[in-house]
Amino acid sequence: MTEMQIVSTAESISQLYKHLTLEDLHRCFTKAVAGQYGNFYEGLDEPKILNLLNQYDLQREQELIKFRTEESKEYKLQSKEIFTTNTEAIQQLQKIRQQLEVKKVVLNTPVERIKTEGEILQQKILAEFDELFKTTGTEIAGVRHLKINEDFMQVSDYLEFRYLQELDKIENTESW
Repeated sequence: MTEMQIVSTAESISQLYKHLTLEDLHRCFTKAVAGQYGNFYEGLDEPKILNLLNQYDLQREQELIKFRTEESKEYKLQSKEIFTTNTEAIQQLQKIRQQLEVKKVVLNTPVERIKTEGEILQQKILAEFDELFKTTGTEIAGVRHLKINEDFMQVSDYLEFRYLQELDKIENTESW
């Protein structure tokens, strides 16, 4: 990889995987070297590295869900044992339920708020991105990008680019 490609890859990683720690990155690349994510006969480039991180992130998330599910089951078993053996707690819970049934609260329907100009502009720009994606879009490691010439632009980059264009329009009209 060239120096520019390395910098680009590092920027992509820092934007897309902010939640990963250095330890996570080390584990990911250790697993990659061990061949857990397949072989890399043609070397590594940015899309392959981002794909590695995506696979690692999904695997990490699945392990966390499994851990949380087991933890939840264990907690429920412990809670069930506590409440079935503690008759005083059961009686108190029954009283609370009865009180809640008596005091039903009627909630007013929420008032729909008016969208700000910034929110409207953001929706407009995102719709533009979606339309452009249909013709010039590509996905890199699960993230949508627009291909403009030989460059790729993520949604966040496109939003920033368009916001700056809109600000320039406003400044140019105010200067008249």
